[in-house]
Amino acid sequence: MLTTARALLFVYGECGQFVTEEQFNDWYDNEHAPLRTTVPGFLTAVRYKALDAPPKAFPKWLALYDLSSRDVMQSQSYKDLRLKASDNEKQVVGNLEVLNRRVYELFDSSESKDTASSGSDRAAKFIYVVHMQVVKNKDQEQEESKFKAQEDHFIRWYTSTRIPRLAIVPGYTRSRVFRLAEHAELAGRASSSGHAQSPFNLLAIHEWNVEGAEVVNLPEFKMCMTDAESWKLEGEETVAVMEDRLFGLYKVFHQVDN
Repeated sequence: MLTTARALLFVYGECGQFVTEEQFNDWYDNEHAPLRTTVPGFLTAVRYKALDAPPKAFPKWLALYDLSSRDVMQSQSYKDLRLKASDNEKQVVGNLEVLNRRVYELFDSSESKDTASSGSDRAAKFIYVVHMQVVKNKDQEQEESKFKAQEDHFIRWYTSTRIPRLAIVPGYTRSRVFRLAEHAELAGRASSSGHAQSPFNLLAIHEWNVEGAEVVNLPEFKMCMTDAESWKLEGEETVAVMEDRLFGLYKVFHQVDN
């Protein structure tokens, strides 16, 4: 199923002071995520919990849904979910600090030889998430085509320099790179929290089939964090910003045949 996934629904969540973690998880695990597994085109549904040390451990919760294409988000089946929203869902969402929904399109994907040969589609036990943004030159207004070419150059650099280093870390299964297609903040208290903001345009997700505590302490992984060349574009002053997050598997939702 994963080989047909061409898009990703990526959702950050944070309870805030008006929703308890117990309320949030009960709603997400028993109402929100299960409904999405009934929509044609939703291929997987998995939740992760932050492993970062503060202050990076915000938002704490992440949900990933592999999609057959980004068009799934515009399908009538998905839109009809709004009609099925319970009073509990309306109350929880209205009081959350963060429920940031992002839809990405797949740009590049690579996997370990073992993963390719086994055809495994099991959810990763640990994921290393990297948000990336090529920053436009403030001294001049760039043409969109030129900026996209710079992004493409950056992605080629990232996939040829960073991913090979991560791929040698024991337990590695695959990496995927995405480009943002759309985003929306759904949490009722997001505007007052100051955390509602436009996400970076590029996303990389690296996956392992072993626990995060084991991966992050491996010398091979630590070397990836420190021993890497920076991105340079000859003749340009363009720079790229990267922010990383660490997440461990929390829950896998079984798909409903659709």
